Amino acid sequence: MTTIEKIKDLLAQKNMSAYKLSLEIGLNKTFLTDWTSGKAKPSADALSKIADYFDVSVDYLLGRTENRNYFPNTNELPKDYEPKYAIPHTQSDLLDIPILGSICAGNGIIADEHIDGYEPTSRHSLNGHPSSDFYWLRVEGDSMEPFFFENDLVLVRRQTSVDSGNIAAVLIDGEEGVIKRVEYGRDWIELISENPIYSTRRFEGADVQRVYIMGLIVESKRKIAR
Repeated sequence: MTTIEKIKDLLAQKNMSAYKLSLEIGLNKTFLTDWTSGKAKPSADALSKIADYFDVSVDYLLGRTENRNYFPNTNELPKDYEPKYAIPHTQSDLLDIPILGSICAGNGIIADEHIDGYEPTSRHSLNGHPSSDFYWLRVEGDSMEPFFFENDLVLVRRQTSVDSGNIAAVLIDGEEGVIKRVEYGRDWIELISENPIYSTRRFEGADVQRVYIMGLIVESKRKIAR
């Protein structure tokens, strides 16, 4: 199979869409169609993210081996090395990342900047970025269902811009914090809900300045009540 076919096969095994994968690991939402059509080629970083997500090697994706868990040059690895797929996270893998209040996935609330506690977070989730770049927010509302539900935690990487099509934590007029899919045009920005009962919010011209990107949503956790 080609690299694209292998990725499609991995997606089918997990019964998930390429779009969902793009949200999970921060790729452009059209990455698979762009690669299939030849508009773009998979970067080393993208392949590494996909390999990590599915717990396979990059060599497997590239067709260098049919053993999905084969890692070359293993004799050059540290003696205590074990691949991620073989072991659960240990305590040393985890960092305490602050939970900063809550943010609305509905009509909007004021984003609280006080610390509500800390959430153990895998170093792998930080993808090499410093832990100070991240914080968790608690979701309120239902506008992003079925991706995020009320009381879910979302991990935010601090950055003031995201690629069009990504989901971000956004501040409107300096006080209204929301989670929305962000789409850009030449002189407009749209904040899009996944729940179809909510209308898209569009800002044009000078009103674009009312929208401030607080960060990219890179992960979510669902707290199941028992």
